[in-house]
Amino acid sequence: MPAVAGGKVTRISESSPERVRVLVVYFHHKDPGRTGTRKPYGGVVQMFVEKYFAAYFNVPTVAISGQTEARNTNRQTNAYTSHQRANQEFTEQGTPKQVEGYVGGRNLVLKRQPAGKRIIVPSQETRTVRVGGKAYYVSKTASCTVPRFFNTTMCLQLMGTMIKAKHPLQLRIAGKRYLWKKYEAGVFTDPGTNLVNEAGAWVINTEFDRSTHLPNVQEDHLYADVVMNI
Repeated sequence: MPAVAGGKVTRISESSPERVRVLVVYFHHKDPGRTGTRKPYGGVVQMFVEKYFAAYFNVPTVAISGQTEARNTNRQTNAYTSHQRANQEFTEQGTPKQVEGYVGGRNLVLKRQPAGKRIIVPSQETRTVRVGGKAYYVSKTASCTVPRFFNTTMCLQLMGTMIKAKHPLQLRIAGKRYLWKKYEAGVFTDPGTNLVNEAGAWVINTEFDRSTHLPNVQEDHLYADVVMNI
């Protein structure tokens, strides 16, 4: 390994799992605090899922096509040239001056490990556990992590659209068990009550397009993408 200038070195194992990209659309309602009415807000989560997990459950994936060009990273700002006199700042001629564009670093931060909520998915395979000389068969499990702000309704719909094969009977979401059920993509309407969910999350199999995937969310109510390894 080449020498490095101090700091922590993250070692990557040769057996590190390959990951594939899964796109998840989500929305929820909230009151912006101005009109007194709840409105839908939403966006996209780019989940980088271990390849074996996606293959086992036949999860829809979307490959990144080509290199991403740097775009919309620079901003312009007004700055004042000033000097101090008797602890008071004075501006040259009292007018702002336009300065060179700068990188909006705060908006470029890539949060690959945002606070998450863990989902445990039992597989159709078993492993042997010995306790007191007796052998027991226990279901092997896989796990994934979703953003913490996903509520139970969002998690259930997400898993109901993500898992296309080897369906589990139950899921464990944040330590609690729920029955796995198949869901359709889009805003869910309960056929038994005709009530419409105020939150949802589902997998898409193409690049995100708001008018197609989130027509209920206005353009200015879209959040920045969440990126995470699960």
